[in-house]
Amino acid sequence: MAPKAPFIVLNSVLTLHYIAYFNLNIIEIEMGFYF
Repeated sequence: MAPKAPFIVLNSVLTLHYIAYFNLNIIEIEMGFYF
């Protein structure tokens, strides 16, 4: 179980990074439409 822990942490960090990046892109697109 210990060898898998770093991969799980890395995977969740990358997932959060991509979700935040995707949300920022949507905000930029929406601001582009509104402004």
